[in-house]
Amino acid sequence: MKHLTLIFYLIVIVSCQKSLPSPQYPESYKTPINDTLFDQVITDNYRWLEDLNDQDTKTWIDNQEAFYNTQFLADKNKVDSVYNRMAAYQNFTWHEPVFQKGGYFFYRRKDPERKSEIIIRKKDLNDKGDIIFNPEKELKDNESFLGFHDVSDNGKYLAILPSKGSSSWHNIRIKNIETNTYLKEEINGIQTIGPSGNVLWNADSSGFFYLKFDAPNVENELSSTLSNARIMFHQLYTSSQEDILVFNQPNKPDNYFIPYLSNDQQYIIIKVVNSDSPGNDIYYKKVTHLKSTPTKLLGDTMARFTFEASEGTNWYFSTNLQSPNKKIIKINIENPSPEHWKTTIKEGKHPMNTVNRVGKRFVIKYIIDAHQELHVYDFDGNFKNQINLPKLGYIVFYPDHIESPETFIGIFGPFFPVEIYKINSETYTSELIYQGFKDNLNETYELKQVFYKSKDGTTVPMYLTHKKGIELNSKNKVLLFGYGAYGSIGFPGYSPQILQWLNMGGIYAYANIRGGGEYGESWHQGGIKQHKQNAFDDFNSAAEWLIDNNYTSRKMIAANGISASGSTAIASVMQRPDLYGAALISVPTLDLTRFHLFTGGKTKMNEFGNPNVEEDLVNILKYSPYHNLNSIECLPPTIVQVGENDQTAVPSHGYKFVAAAQQNQNCSNPILLKVSRQSGHGKGTTIEARNYTEAQELVFISKYLTEHD
Repeated sequence: MKHLTLIFYLIVIVSCQKSLPSPQYPESYKTPINDTLFDQVITDNYRWLEDLNDQDTKTWIDNQEAFYNTQFLADKNKVDSVYNRMAAYQNFTWHEPVFQKGGYFFYRRKDPERKSEIIIRKKDLNDKGDIIFNPEKELKDNESFLGFHDVSDNGKYLAILPSKGSSSWHNIRIKNIETNTYLKEEINGIQTIGPSGNVLWNADSSGFFYLKFDAPNVENELSSTLSNARIMFHQLYTSSQEDILVFNQPNKPDNYFIPYLSNDQQYIIIKVVNSDSPGNDIYYKKVTHLKSTPTKLLGDTMARFTFEASEGTNWYFSTNLQSPNKKIIKINIENPSPEHWKTTIKEGKHPMNTVNRVGKRFVIKYIIDAHQELHVYDFDGNFKNQINLPKLGYIVFYPDHIESPETFIGIFGPFFPVEIYKINSETYTSELIYQGFKDNLNETYELKQVFYKSKDGTTVPMYLTHKKGIELNSKNKVLLFGYGAYGSIGFPGYSPQILQWLNMGGIYAYANIRGGGEYGESWHQGGIKQHKQNAFDDFNSAAEWLIDNNYTSRKMIAANGISASGSTAIASVMQRPDLYGAALISVPTLDLTRFHLFTGGKTKMNEFGNPNVEEDLVNILKYSPYHNLNSIECLPPTIVQVGENDQTAVPSHGYKFVAAAQQNQNCSNPILLKVSRQSGHGKGTTIEARNYTEAQELVFISKYLTEHD
């Protein structure tokens, strides 16, 4: 195959079958491959871009990068100015929620002058504390630390999970905190799925459980699927070759597992996440008999079960079994048949999001119209009280505190990065112990919630942030975001990019579209698979509401999608291009007939559907962005950003889409590809790289969002 020639100026697309207006893009030649699925022929012209190690692909990426850079040459001063203003919003110390182990307090912290997060240990919260892990001094060459770690129950050992560069494959390394030395053993083949990055210490801190996969060769990381998950147990001061196989399912290589320990630490409880079903199974075995055959407790339904707590042989699970808003059931493992189950906390009007054991009570996060409240129950299901918090924000818990009624939470919102509170499940009080950003941005900006009707009449909530006193004159530029996937709860978080957008006079709109979990499992199911169109309708109806209510006008809205919402945002734009003046699409999944063939893509089948099932494939082809470009001749100005080493949404999704979109574009609106070099599932390997990319995005959309007749 003839190699493309690397050039650093605009070139004519000689392979184009039709004459395209400027801009003239780098060459993207077609090599059609036809797949026949269920008597339907699907043509893929850019399959060659999936070969990330091929020189043609590398040269094509270099050409696209050069073309992208030329688009910002004239605006460099504007980009630099926006970037510098964004840096001011980054000047704070980030602090995660505190957790307690072995009589010490532990937490991660990111100081403005540091490139990486450090881990702090304190005997008293008012102490300065000791740095027990400093990535800048302790990592090997080309290693990075993404925060995955856990501390043994006795507070003596620290397990960290560094990775090579931006790879999502991690190693486990163990540090003796008291001696400040590392143990000799090291474990590889780790993917960070589930609590604590899959490190689960046993009762006496002599070892830990972890989840391991078959690790591919480095050069095949982005083209291999996750397979053959197994839970292992590692005894400290022994070779990883001696680790005990605790649980696997070789007959179901695409399933993966999340381990828990019962509160008395006598049992390991295994949650089986099925790749082909929304329901999960629960197995368990005694920690003193790790080589024994596990006992199956729950499964064979379409429902999900999550272990929450135990009191002796009574185990508590949250579940959506016949309860889309979830409930808590109690099962006695000595008498586990369903007729003996007891519902201790019934399904309520509002969805139950997370459950945390704090002392002898449950602190449950409920979602009420897309905002969050903390309710306290005893184990018998009696409501005790609500813990009132001083601010509206997104609430983050750290691991349960079994012995103490006190625990720590983090809250963040659009105008403050993180605040740490100590809460008490018996007094129902909250106490601020850390505030990372002291500027009162509430004096300048406001957050409000509105509700709008979607195409089918469903009411959808949406958060708006903007400067106080903004005029409703239909002339405001809007950045519209909606996630709508995996049952996630959406809330506008702290972002220097968004704050700068507000400072530039823009509006940020966060639509809680279907596919998320804002109104429970029914809301989630209403925006996935055969109902995915609802998510697009919700997104576009948000744009229409903003126009109808004089916040903005057509072509003054930029659609924004990140990760799973990338496909939602661009599919919405493709269905209603008349509404949008620009689009920012980051780390997306765009070829929805082949997502399951790469890395952990099979875990997305419960959202998009299974391309190997005819009914699902027919539905997928109705909206898959890569396969619907021929239906639109002119996309709005668009940036598709990918991480070069992204193993969550492999970059070939963006490569193929951009190649096809550029070839198909029959107008002067630019379609740009931003490749974040060495980056994983994000916009860069450093804060500076991410901020510069986001500054370019703001300049780009500000340039193209203009009034139209």
